Amino acid sequence: MSLKNHLITLLQTEQIAAKELATAIQQATNTEQRTSLLFYHIGAAYHNWLNRILGEQNFIASFEEHTIDESLSLINHVLEKMINYLHQIDEETLQTEFTFNFPLDGTFRKMNMADIFTHAITHAYYHKGQIISQLKGKIEQLPFLTYVKFASQTL
Repeated sequence: MSLKNHLITLLQTEQIAAKELATAIQQATNTEQRTSLLFYHIGAAYHNWLNRILGEQNFIASFEEHTIDESLSLINHVLEKMINYLHQIDEETLQTEFTFNFPLDGTFRKMNMADIFTHAITHAYYHKGQIISQLKGKIEQLPFLTYVKFASQTL
């Protein structure tokens, strides 16, 4: 499998995982405000990284209060745009480098497109883990969202 197709597969599994996580958050009792902020943040980060790739300056705030349905809609919309974009480019385009301002320390950095997609996906996994940790004891069964669930086959 090419890197491009692998990234598409990862983003498609992100769509499924986002839906399952949204359902879990909505079923949970007494969730913290941070839970919904983190869920929105996943979509905002995807949105902002895609806009860097596309050369658009339409960045959105990283943390805002939104309903889970609004955040899921944002996540699905951006993931679909990312998947469609990847379908349109060739494998070599993934090596295109981008310069960006790193908001945590204000430094300028550069990274190629493949690494940007990889970062965005692993960043989402990081925050999904935080959300699942916050759901412990607030929902009967925690969602199982690891990649192995989506990539493997039951024997």
